[in-house]
Amino acid sequence: MALATAAVAIIFYRYFIAAPGPQPLVENEEPPAYAAATLLFAGDVMVHETQFDSVYAAEDDCYNFDPWFEKVKPLVKAADLAVVNLEATLAGAEQVYSGYPTFNTPESLAGALKNAGFDLVSTANNHCLDRGEYGVLKTLAFLEEAGLKSFGTYRSRQERDQALIVEVNGIKAAFLAYTYGTNGIPRPENKEYLVNMLEPELIINDIHRTRGEADLVIVCLHWGLEYQRQPGGEQRNLAARLLEEGADMIIGNHPHVIQPLEFIKFNRSGEQREGPVAYALGNFTGDQIDPYTDTGIMLFVRVIKDKTRGRVELTEITYIPTWIHRFYHAGRRHFRVLPLIPGEEYRRQLQEDPYLTGADLNQIEEIQDGLKEHLRYVPQGLPSDYNY
Repeated sequence: MALATAAVAIIFYRYFIAAPGPQPLVENEEPPAYAAATLLFAGDVMVHETQFDSVYAAEDDCYNFDPWFEKVKPLVKAADLAVVNLEATLAGAEQVYSGYPTFNTPESLAGALKNAGFDLVSTANNHCLDRGEYGVLKTLAFLEEAGLKSFGTYRSRQERDQALIVEVNGIKAAFLAYTYGTNGIPRPENKEYLVNMLEPELIINDIHRTRGEADLVIVCLHWGLEYQRQPGGEQRNLAARLLEEGADMIIGNHPHVIQPLEFIKFNRSGEQREGPVAYALGNFTGDQIDPYTDTGIMLFVRVIKDKTRGRVELTEITYIPTWIHRFYHAGRRHFRVLPLIPGEEYRRQLQEDPYLTGADLNQIEEIQDGLKEHLRYVPQGLPSDYNY
């Protein structure tokens, strides 16, 4: 894996080192100071009724989602910054918990995501208005209460106009999120700020406003066609335009299946570059029956900043498949997210797992092999210096 990672890293330098590499020091010049961070991105978090029913603890009258994330928790916590897409509303019990088609998930999910190691939550998606303005505001309140930062939906125009910028290990990363729609539920009049819509000019203006404040601008888009494993031409065109205008990378969701990661050639300020676009990371949680909807990826992005010269490079991108494992135990259905780490050592751990059958192990192998072809330009595995 190390050789594959190194080879891909070399390819990435065509774009990620837009300016020349470190130059020889002149006399009396201080050595450059570097900062580094590993970012992790996960896909859609959905909770259907079968799922929140499965975590209900009658004796405590609560919903405990923590067991879902036990297996991925070490990987998420090892990242310097972990981001996930929340495709649900957390509007509270008084709004009645429900699944598809209008989601209202038990708010304890926010705490479980925080406990799992996530830091940021993208909230702009087609289900964010499932409980109207009230649901948007309650969702933001529950996320904040759990210690999570969010972006894509907002409480005020002032909050919307100030991009979320997070400093991690001395690197300032800005996060912007937009959705193609809200399932026909309109935003309240004069409250367009509640949800960022996928309007090119709006996104470009936000990128321009944010570009000077951050080292890295990451745009999260809720777009594409559900259950389609390839992106469309309009997505590619929009991605190229946003990269030209100043986005550093684009992370997509919504199709509920994994779509490829592509490196798009573009021209910015007269300079030829390539930019990474992950069209869809698939499902992180959910209970859908369509093909491929039980898998997702955790995408790892290694960021290096030359603090002396102010340059930022994305030097390594890798991924780990995730699988939504559904099983029965003690007469009850259970769900959990399993990371599918390549290698014999981890496979032996899976073979010893009491809840995995031989058929499960075969399916895991098929998922890993299939994604190597589907995402053939990105190595499967952890970043080379990842410790968990």
